[in-house]
Amino acid sequence: MIPTLPRVFPLIVLTILFSTFVLAGPVPILPGKDGFHTTPGTLFNPNPLLPGGFPAGFFGLKGGVPSDPISGPLPILPVGPGPDLVPVTIVTTFLTGPGCHTGSVNIHCYQQTLTLTEFVDTVVMRTGGTLNGTLPLDIMLVHLSLQSLAPISVTYGGANPSLFNIIIGLDGAQATGTLNLTQVTNTTGTMDTVLPVRYKVSFAGTNPGDPAVNGINGLQEVLQSRGNSFQLTPEPGPAATVLLGGLALVLWSRRRSRSRK
Repeated sequence: MIPTLPRVFPLIVLTILFSTFVLAGPVPILPGKDGFHTTPGTLFNPNPLLPGGFPAGFFGLKGGVPSDPISGPLPILPVGPGPDLVPVTIVTTFLTGPGCHTGSVNIHCYQQTLTLTEFVDTVVMRTGGTLNGTLPLDIMLVHLSLQSLAPISVTYGGANPSLFNIIIGLDGAQATGTLNLTQVTNTTGTMDTVLPVRYKVSFAGTNPGDPAVNGINGLQEVLQSRGNSFQLTPEPGPAATVLLGGLALVLWSRRRSRSRK
């Protein structure tokens, strides 16, 4: 089951689900990438970027006439997955057969691997290590593509409207953040995160003849949270393997479901 989790800007909220057959002792965490689906209807607030709204001419000229201003405060915009989705591969290894109640491979219990590719709008990369009390991991946002669910309407001289989609993506190389895990018991722990994000907002007309519009580049946030929890849950398997299953990144008020690579 792929859960859906609520998030609130500007914090990064993380829920980590580990899977392991042996809960006691050091726990290996594999490096990899976590992919996320943004639930359509997630809200993006453009007002911190444009507190006075869109000035006259922001959306270029049509027939020599500049676009009309759109006064602030601007409406909160529902967004969803953008136009640039990327594949992540989900690999699940499990035991199957009538003899698997023993939790080990035998003539009536064998290991099976299921591979599934999903296309996601957000990807976070992380390092690995062994959790034995505490473990610092590096994290980095490596892909982001969101788009407004409905375009905004812009007029030129009170007429001749054009429709523009708002697209949110990463802006250049991303800085490395940190995810610090602290094991509290054999089955639970807490984590602290710091994640720098550099992003941009673009405006794309829905018709080929719409004016080209300059985007808003060089936007930066440092997303932080402390004391979020993770849980270790048993999953039958031939080895004590831990999978990071839910690194939930929040740039705005978002609700996302997750997949994993």
